Amino acid sequence: MKDYSLNEEERKNFILNYTKEEETITVNFADGSNYTIPNTESNENKLEGKMIEQVANSKERKHKAIRSTGIAIVIIFLFTAASLNGAYWLGNMPQINEIALGLGIAAVVNIPMFAKIIKNNSLLRDIEKNKFFVKNQEVINRGLNNTNVLVNSNVPEKGIITINDMDYSYKYNELKQIVANTERQETFSFDTFSENDVEQEKPKVRSRRR
Repeated sequence: MKDYSLNEEERKNFILNYTKEEETITVNFADGSNYTIPNTESNENKLEGKMIEQVANSKERKHKAIRSTGIAIVIIFLFTAASLNGAYWLGNMPQINEIALGLGIAAVVNIPMFAKIIKNNSLLRDIEKNKFFVKNQEVINRGLNNTNVLVNSNVPEKGIITINDMDYSYKYNELKQIVANTERQETFSFDTFSENDVEQEKPKVRSRRR
């Protein structure tokens, strides 16, 4: 997950993700540090619990990103207006050149604001995706163990997924598709494909979606 911390103190213990090896787990924190612990079920459960807690507590960080985006948009508007006005007062050039010059100056001056908007939007999408996963984790994992859902969902196959998998494999729309397909399957209780049918049938379903 992305960094939802609000200050340097929180950043020290904010878990971005962790990597599992045969005997160890390496935990990566938002301040750039990492910490290696034994690979045990208890340790992984503690990490998962902490990451889920971070998602649950992301409301203030979300609001901060929204406010920051709003301020950046206002600054872009003001800088653009000032640049166009400045180009106009330079005079001695066709109007189209004045506009082009003003917009060019504005584009350069506003680069930091555009970067901030992109970064904030990426953070907000990450928060929404992780919140959706936490809310629907049980449904999603049931779906990933149902061959009908796998056939109808264009996602990597994995028996059980956790919040730590969100950075690497799953997009928000994919998670929503898994939930929708799982709910449909459980509503109708359709007979399911055999395991051997799954890989054969998935390309057919994808081609029908195009």
